[in-house]
Amino acid sequence: MSENRPQSIPNFVKAQSPQGLRRVMLLNNVRLGSFVNYYEISSYRDDKNKLVFIAWFFEPIGNNDPILDPKAGE
Repeated sequence: MSENRPQSIPNFVKAQSPQGLRRVMLLNNVRLGSFVNYYEISSYRDDKNKLVFIAWFFEPIGNNDPILDPKAGE
C-alpha cells in the first residue's frame, strides 16, 4: 500500500491490548491483500478511561467508499 497515491487517505485499526492490536493489524493485511506499512502506533484513554491501542496506515479509497458521502461524519 502506498501513501503516495492521491486516492489514499489515513485510516486506523484499534484494539484493547498490544497483542489484540497485532492481531487486527494482521487481519487488516489479509483484508487488503498486501503488506501494510503502519506508520504510527500509539495508545490513548477513551471516554471510559480504558486504554486503547491504535495503528495508523494509508488506505486507497474507491469511488463507492462511504467517506465520499456528503453526510459522512455527521
